[in-house]
Amino acid sequence: MNYLLFLAIVLGVASFSTGVAQTPDTTATTSARGTGSITGTVLDGETGQPVVGSSVRVVDTRLGGVAGSAGSFTVARVPAGVYRLTCTSVGFHQQTLTDIVVKPGRTTAVEFSLSRSVSVGKITVRADLFPTAQAHQTSVTQFSSEEIRRSPGSGGDISRIVMGLPSIAKTNDSRNSLLVRGGNPTENTFYINTIEIGNINHFPTQGSSGGPIGILNVDFIRNVQFYAGGFPSRFGDKLSSVMDISFRDGARDRFAAQLDLNFAGYGATLEGPFALPNSSWLVSARRSYLDLLVKAVDAGTTVAPRYNDYQGILSWDIDNSNRLELLAVVADDHASSDNEIARENEFLYYGDQDIYQYTVGAHWRNLWGSGVGYSNTSLSYSGTDVAEKFFEPATQLPIVDHTTTEGTLALRNVNNAQVLPELGVEFGLDAKLLRGDYSARYGSFTEPNGNVVPARTNQAEVTLGRGGAFASILYRPVEPLSISAGVRADANSFGAFALSPRLSLGYLLGESTTLSAAAGIFRQNLPLNMLAQNSSYGALPMTEALHLTLGVQQLLTESLRFGAEAYLKRYSRFPQDSTQPNVFLLDELFYSNDILRTDRPLRADGRALSYGLELTLQKKFTGDFYGLCALSISKTLYTTMAGAEKERTFDNRYTFSIEGGYKLSETWEASARWIYAGGAPYTPFDIPASTAANRGVPDGGRVNAARYPAYHSLNVRVDKRFLFESSSIVVYVSVWNVYNRQNVASYYWNAYRNEQGTQKQFGLLPVFGVEWEL
Repeated sequence: MNYLLFLAIVLGVASFSTGVAQTPDTTATTSARGTGSITGTVLDGETGQPVVGSSVRVVDTRLGGVAGSAGSFTVARVPAGVYRLTCTSVGFHQQTLTDIVVKPGRTTAVEFSLSRSVSVGKITVRADLFPTAQAHQTSVTQFSSEEIRRSPGSGGDISRIVMGLPSIAKTNDSRNSLLVRGGNPTENTFYINTIEIGNINHFPTQGSSGGPIGILNVDFIRNVQFYAGGFPSRFGDKLSSVMDISFRDGARDRFAAQLDLNFAGYGATLEGPFALPNSSWLVSARRSYLDLLVKAVDAGTTVAPRYNDYQGILSWDIDNSNRLELLAVVADDHASSDNEIARENEFLYYGDQDIYQYTVGAHWRNLWGSGVGYSNTSLSYSGTDVAEKFFEPATQLPIVDHTTTEGTLALRNVNNAQVLPELGVEFGLDAKLLRGDYSARYGSFTEPNGNVVPARTNQAEVTLGRGGAFASILYRPVEPLSISAGVRADANSFGAFALSPRLSLGYLLGESTTLSAAAGIFRQNLPLNMLAQNSSYGALPMTEALHLTLGVQQLLTESLRFGAEAYLKRYSRFPQDSTQPNVFLLDELFYSNDILRTDRPLRADGRALSYGLELTLQKKFTGDFYGLCALSISKTLYTTMAGAEKERTFDNRYTFSIEGGYKLSETWEASARWIYAGGAPYTPFDIPASTAANRGVPDGGRVNAARYPAYHSLNVRVDKRFLFESSSIVVYVSVWNVYNRQNVASYYWNAYRNEQGTQKQFGLLPVFGVEWEL
């Protein structure tokens, strides 16, 4: 009730502001709603060199500019609003950027990366509203900052926006773990400005990529490329997906600030020019407030977690050929509950949790003097410190008591060169030194096959070196055909070595149809915290996946694209436990956050298979409407040690999603997203055995033999912009799970009642936000 009252007050203040300072949409003048500027650079996508003389135009206006000697341009006095920009240049395909938000008194920075036309000497006018849809690329989707911010049900979280894609399984919306084409949460990674970050979520699962809420501030993001498979050889050590994130620069013309308040917390973003020439800084700090509300309203035994995050980037264009960026992303998470709280709320466990995550790094971009290429080099350090102590409420017996310190020192170098107009080369290397220190005591627990494992203690230090080298070529002998071929070599300090070849082909049928195909081998090391459980695990080989993808994309109109993609992923060399012959170990352990409990000898002969068909229909925001409709029909199986096939834990079989938004006026926008997914497999309890033991005892003979009910949920959102002469306010209201569908997250054993209980996903949840830019 207090939450809803607070929401009503916020909306009331916003409505009052409408009468005080806003000019109605139909009569708004440029001076009343303010103006801003658009500045940016135009670069050759193959060489990174500036494309001098490029023409940039603001669509549906007379405004525009021309790129100067450094490839930079400025469009001044643009009325506040949302626009499209087009860029054309001789010898390059035209590129169009959508959702360019111009704010009063602010400068919006953009970057064009033009793709060369083999037919040199003419201006290619093929529309390109889908910049990642190059002929040789498969399974890639791009999102802009504005698309992430306004997405219903995402809460500005970049991991949640991809939930609408057909390649992502839907099993539990209270966590944003990415489950890509049959894979589990260990198989994904994230990069920010070429620097790898293992997890971008608060309250992360160690060794995994999931968590309930994201760390990154969406206001930092320029764009995101999400690879659901078949990614290039420059990305390694992951089997399923890569999220490549680009942070923007801070403002270089003046100091600027933004204040935010939403369901995730409150915070501020500050930016401005730095003391050095051609430089800027951008920082933010955010804090959750649920714990403050609980204390303020004296909510009794209600408990709320507390989390904070901080991030910053310093950018410096040293000269026309060199650029330096310093990056930092930091987060800390805290939760505490006692037995009284657990009993009253029927928690599965209680205790204390403190987690600290951080990544700091430097990125150097160098344009080669010859003008045919460029290099990206980064050096970074990432660390995670965890202290957790949990107990079973009914028995007060310990579940886990552990402290962990993990750190990774990483060096990465990626080089691109355009050897010939039709031939490009990419090559480089990456190296990591990982170290973990683990001290843990585990209580007795029951495994998925029903075995009871006694309590144990683990003390371990692990050091692991990893190295990789890669090279690939992009060959376009004629305009319709593109061929990308590459290979990656990976090794670790335990003696493993492997080569991973990759190949992709593309063919343009006219101006509107693209055919593509990709094949490749992908490898991944076991998580560091798993290697700490038994010294023999270091001798296990890297896990492996073969990707095969075939796709077609059809531009139905300039802004409407249909895509169909069929894929097959064949997994091998996964660890298996002979005492659990029917269990696919990594799926089950990460699904229950129990990976640290395994210390028995393992065999690396686990196999799995995923295959499916994905259909998408995407409408870019070119007028009043945007949308995405996606359908996936898939199957994901693993082979038991006895040779039988079983469905993997994250197998939805089919998913359907439809989302879209409508621009009601210059300052009003509404959007919605509906997702339907088949129920995922689970292992049911042996009810008589569980009742006799008063603890959950899985039926070992029915591993993944049952399915949860189907999942479906509707999220809606309304945004309102208030535009002033030199500032702006965005107020939004979103409702998650509008019709309050009781989606099942899992079944658990209720020790208080000695019966099976149901853990639900998010019910009806109102979400609000206020963003004040000045």
